Amino acid sequence: MKRKLSFIAITLFASAVYCSAAKAETARVAENASVRALPDPKSDIVAFAILNNEVEVLGVAGDYYNVSLGGTSGYIKSDLLEVLPPPVKSFNGAEVELLDWAAAKNIFTIGVDAAVYDVYSGKVYYVRSFSNGLHADVEPVTTEDTRILKETFGGVWSWDPRPVWVNINGRTIAASIN
Repeated sequence: MKRKLSFIAITLFASAVYCSAAKAETARVAENASVRALPDPKSDIVAFAILNNEVEVLGVAGDYYNVSLGGTSGYIKSDLLEVLPPPVKSFNGAEVELLDWAAAKNIFTIGVDAAVYDVYSGKVYYVRSFSNGLHADVEPVTTEDTRILKETFGGVWSWDPRPVWVNINGRTIAASIN
């Protein structure tokens, strides 16, 4: 029986972007969207929300979220936003650390399994390291882990990096995966 392997690169590095959690009631713009004065598609446009911008969710009005974007309040159709998970300061009981790769590769050695927390979706899956040159090359531990990982990328494999927290032997390190 042939076994198809999925190889993924994981980079552990110091970046405040990957260490900071989303604020409570935060959503990411999933598609460029008009911010309207009222929850009505015919209402005046008061601002534009660009793909991947984060907005503060103030409330819900039917099929719309009442949001604040850069000090402007308005409404965006709910299917154009991805509500982010609540903020987390630790994962698996460990505070998130910022380490450079020189230090991290001594923790995430070849053959070590790690729990990965996807910052955007809140999903958790497990990977195993099989190389650690300039970054860690990893593969999901189980078929279910592969399914979850692919799901975090919207169901398609992508080289676009995603912020993750990697728990290795009780330490949680900010990283990216692609």
